[in-house]
Amino acid sequence: MENYLNENFGDVKGKNSSEEALQRWRNLCWLVKNRKRRFRFTANLSKRFEAEAIRRSNQEKLRVAVLVSKAALQFIHCLNLSSDYVVPKEVEEAGFQICADELGSIVEGHDVKKLKIHGEVEGIAEKLSTSINDGISTSEDLLNVRKGIYGINKFNESPPRGFLVFVWEALQDMTLMILGVCALVSLIVGIAMEGWPKGAHDGLGIVASILLVVFVTATSDYKQSLQFKDLDREKKKITVQVTRNAVRQKISIYDLLPGDIVHLFIGDQVPADGLFVSGFSVLINESSLTGESEPVNVNAVNPFLLSGTKVQDGSCKMLVTTVGMRTQWGKLMATLSEGGDDETPLQVKLNGVATIIGKIGLFFAVVTFAVLVQGLCNRKLREGTHWISVVKACVSGETREVGSSESTSSFGSAIPEIAKSILLESIFKNTGGEVVVNEEKKVQILGTPTETALLEFGLLLGGDSHQKREKSKVVKVEPFNSTKKRMGVVIELPNGGLRAHCKGASEIVLAACDKFIDSNGVVAPLDEASTIHLKDTIERFASESLRTLCLAYLELGNEYSDESPIPSEGYTCIGIVGIKDPVRPGVKESVAICRSAGIVVRMVTGDNLTTAKAIARECGILTDDGIAIEGPEFREKSEEELQELIPKIQVMARSSPLDKHTLVRHLRTTFQEHFNILVESQVSAKAQKVQYDKSTYDICLVNT
Repeated sequence: MENYLNENFGDVKGKNSSEEALQRWRNLCWLVKNRKRRFRFTANLSKRFEAEAIRRSNQEKLRVAVLVSKAALQFIHCLNLSSDYVVPKEVEEAGFQICADELGSIVEGHDVKKLKIHGEVEGIAEKLSTSINDGISTSEDLLNVRKGIYGINKFNESPPRGFLVFVWEALQDMTLMILGVCALVSLIVGIAMEGWPKGAHDGLGIVASILLVVFVTATSDYKQSLQFKDLDREKKKITVQVTRNAVRQKISIYDLLPGDIVHLFIGDQVPADGLFVSGFSVLINESSLTGESEPVNVNAVNPFLLSGTKVQDGSCKMLVTTVGMRTQWGKLMATLSEGGDDETPLQVKLNGVATIIGKIGLFFAVVTFAVLVQGLCNRKLREGTHWISVVKACVSGETREVGSSESTSSFGSAIPEIAKSILLESIFKNTGGEVVVNEEKKVQILGTPTETALLEFGLLLGGDSHQKREKSKVVKVEPFNSTKKRMGVVIELPNGGLRAHCKGASEIVLAACDKFIDSNGVVAPLDEASTIHLKDTIERFASESLRTLCLAYLELGNEYSDESPIPSEGYTCIGIVGIKDPVRPGVKESVAICRSAGIVVRMVTGDNLTTAKAIARECGILTDDGIAIEGPEFREKSEEELQELIPKIQVMARSSPLDKHTLVRHLRTTFQEHFNILVESQVSAKAQKVQYDKSTYDICLVNT
């Protein structure tokens, strides 16, 4: 059986299988009891070919539009800008000065000429009745008018199938058709020989059996479709930060409207077509639309942002101009959604086994098997959003617990005022989060759990986020990424000087420091004794399963240019903070169950080695005979050393994406492992979900 499956289905992969292999698989499965039901969750090859052709055509059109727009930039200043565009009556009556089609043509076609005619980004914002600073009004009536003119940010979806459709599909089963014919013959012969109702008993019994099988199968399939629908609904719960009524808030991407001011950060997907308003170092990956791998620099000169592209670097504010099916991404989705997904290896093997059983069963005419396919059961883990504000800190030689408002207040009064001031400036200026006041006049902290914890720590210290932000101006921002493992910002001080702030992995930032703030609030050289004290503090925090961050600053003077990168050395250490991510309840038990099932559990993280080891031991991942290693050490190993080392690795800390790829590649190819669990980052109180990869039996636990 296994040899047959490997010979006939071995080249059908979980992802990116060739069209030839997929077609050959269907040809091999020639005997299918219910073809429509068997292949309903697999790739539709004919529609896929059609969708691929449309996608290539759209990509080529978009690429041509981009190239034409670039060429037009050379002539645009020499043209006499004029337009014969007439605002449609219904648009003008609704209080706007530009229609949806005109907006779509500007962004999708990268039409610089039209953009200038309409008054650049500010002119577009005015014609959309919005404010670049305050956003649109949240009045329900005004929002409904805007929706009526410009549409909503949703894509057309195929209508849900009703229960009767699944009943009809279940009736297509070959066995049931044969039984139906037998029931008809039995009824005719029985009634003719024995009369009614005695002669109909056997036939009616067969009919009852058929109806039972059909309705059980249809109910199972219908419930399965509802589970897929629930899973799809969960996947679509994506929020973005927008400014409306001068209030920064989170809303669903499907509630976005033209005129909204959206805040985008590194890693975000652009939720709609729009125009760049302001930002820093914005690089956009447009490969999903244009097929070009090189990122595009988006700025005031090239302000066009397309839905479905990714923010590869930087952050910015975007004015939404086009939503829903009018966007280029919406047009692509309309064609690609019909292609279906590739078959998983599990689907391939199940269909191969079912084919063999069907051939044997038909040949001997003895046994009939009904194959019920149960796909994905959406098992929700209990959502846990409890996380803890910073719990320990070391500033100016003062190390204390700061897990409560009382202890934080006591800590603030124990450190010098100058150290406290520079610490608060570092927290509130060098951050990707923000402290805002929502519509209920309540203080709300927006950002990642790490940023939120630091900002709450700053508030408990008595800091004023608004005052610190208004006091100085941001000149340059270098966002955090997994390579540098730190982020930095340059600010202009009230007296005219420049200052850089840096925070990130403790070992990396501390290595860039040559000074520190002592217990008297004086900047002193970072001698050997002070360095040892700080490293011991980092090690102690990490051994308590705390994630440590080091905060530092550097006086730049006035000679710094914002075109230059932020310096990487010469900093003054402000202090060390330890953030606690509690292990989620049930993680240790889950790891134990996996081990008992013979599944090897490995933890791959970007955290400090000591922190990673402490969490791994707490979860039961790291055992006495296991190895914990850092990414830089791992990538220096030779192929021979990796052969001996990889089977013993249970924890890899300070790893890069390439280290993870190397580890998984060796496990799958060299060691032929198919039962790996990768715990991405810390197993924390942040919501976790189990995601089934399309490789055979691979399981990944990932953070959301």
